[in-house]
Amino acid sequence: MSSIKERLISLAEPDYARFAASLLKKPGEENLSGSAARMLGVRLPALHKLAKQLSREDWRGSLEELFAAAEGGFEERMLLGFLIGNAKLTEAAVGTAQSGQYSKRERRGQEAISLEEQFALICRFIPRIDNWSLCDSFCACLKFAREYPAETWNFLQPLLQSDEEYAIRFGLVMILNYFITEEYIDRLFPIFDEIGHEGYYVKMANAWAISICYVRFPEKTTPYLDENRLDGFTYQKALQKIVESRCVSAEVKAKMRERKQNNEKRTANCREEGENK
Repeated sequence: MSSIKERLISLAEPDYARFAASLLKKPGEENLSGSAARMLGVRLPALHKLAKQLSREDWRGSLEELFAAAEGGFEERMLLGFLIGNAKLTEAAVGTAQSGQYSKRERRGQEAISLEEQFALICRFIPRIDNWSLCDSFCACLKFAREYPAETWNFLQPLLQSDEEYAIRFGLVMILNYFITEEYIDRLFPIFDEIGHEGYYVKMANAWAISICYVRFPEKTTPYLDENRLDGFTYQKALQKIVESRCVSAEVKAKMRERKQNNEKRTANCREEGENK
C-alpha cells in the first residue's frame, strides 16, 4: 500500500495550490509561512474522501502516521484533522450505557473511542494549526459537538483563555458553529468581552461569532452591541460582517452602517483628545 504522502501527491493540482495558498498569506506577510508554504494543491472534497478511505482501512494507524510527520504540509495536517473528525465515539461521557441507547456513530461497525480520547486527540492537533483554513475546516468536521454539547462546552473554556492565537480561534469557531443556540446565547457575550488576545485571527473570529449571534438572535444581541467591552477593531468588524450578511434586511444594514460611522467618529475624537493632552 502506498504511503499517505504518496496518495496526497497523486491528488495534487499545482495550479490550485498557487491559488489556495495565496488565500492563506497572513497580514503583513511577504512570503507564505508554515504549512501553507508546503501546500500540494489537494482540494478539500478529495481530502475528505481520502480521510474516509483511511478511516475504513486503518484509522488509528493513519492517525499516528500523520502525527509522526512533524513537519507535515498543509494537506497532511488537514487530513489529520479530518481523521480526528471521523472518530467513532462511545457513550462513556454521557452515560447512555445505563439507558441502553448508543450513538449512531458507534453503530457503524468501526473502532469506537471515548469522548475523553477524542478531546485528547484535538489537544494534540491544535498546536499543528497555523492558519485560519486548518482551524475552520477542522472545527466544521467536529460534528460530535452537537451530540455532546455540555462536555464540549466545558472542554472549550480553557482554550478560550489560552495565550495561543489559534487555540483561541479554535474555541471561537467551535462556538459559532455549534453554540449560538437558545440554550447558550446568554453565556456567549461575557466570553466575547473577555477575549483580549491581539492576534488578527482571534479578533476576526470574535467579530464573526458576534455577527452570527445577531443574525440568529437580534433581540438579545442588539443590547450587547450597545454595551460591550470589545476593542474598536473587533467591534467594527462585527458590524461589517452583519452588513455583509445575506440574512439581514436592508434596514438593518443601514443601521449597522450608522453604528460603524458613529463609532469611527468617537474613535477619532478620542484619538484627537489624547493627542491634545
